[in-house]
Amino acid sequence: MPKYDLHIHTRLSSCANPEVTAADYIACAKERGVTTIAFTDHMWDSAIPGASNWYKPQNYEHICELKKELPAADPDLKILFGCECECDKYGVVGISEEVAAQLDILLVPHSHTHMKDFTIPAELREDDAVHGRYLVDHFMHIIHSPVAKYVTVIPHPFAAVGCPTAQNVLNSIPDSALQECCAAAKENNIALEINTSCFTRMDEEQMRNCAYLRLFEIARQTGCRFTIGSDAHSVPGMDALPKGELFARIAGITEDMFLTV
Repeated sequence: MPKYDLHIHTRLSSCANPEVTAADYIACAKERGVTTIAFTDHMWDSAIPGASNWYKPQNYEHICELKKELPAADPDLKILFGCECECDKYGVVGISEEVAAQLDILLVPHSHTHMKDFTIPAELREDDAVHGRYLVDHFMHIIHSPVAKYVTVIPHPFAAVGCPTAQNVLNSIPDSALQECCAAAKENNIALEINTSCFTRMDEEQMRNCAYLRLFEIARQTGCRFTIGSDAHSVPGMDALPKGELFARIAGITEDMFLTV
């Protein structure tokens, strides 16, 4: 399995530990034998109207402050600079082509549906099946967006963030809809993320019986590429990385199926 973590948040993300720095993650990665990490702080490009109040201060200039903390080169660790952008409820992805072209990696989630009335009309979260249909539609909004060619990864796919019935939401989506989404991702060279935060509290038996296994088996059969990301908001968040490798093996995902970075 690739020894990388392609989804990390520093203090520049408003939801992360306000003291965690790039250096903290770099040291942790080296201790764990990780060879590549990607810094993907939350960002909404000021050139794109529609940012929420939470996102407005987290613009491109803000996340670029991280570059001051990054070493010029490191022979033991490949460091990628990117962001986790957002797709709002209108299907608008909050990044311009000009900014997207400057990034090493771009994550755009479709499952940040905890941001009610920004990424999803609040009433669409009230019913699991309705919520599930929205996730399908929102996935396709990203695939067909004007900046889709810059999107590297869809993080935590179909894992409705902050939803206590997230697995029920996924279970409500038929195989045919998931196959269509996965085929579209493959066609557009967009990888799907094995987000290890989904499995933090799961043992192997629970992984084998969780809703996410069906999704990733379909994605594998469709020919999708994959990444592993801890979605760490503090250094201990990287502790779950081995769970990602375990889940990949359970889902039949082999090393050659992972995105090469």
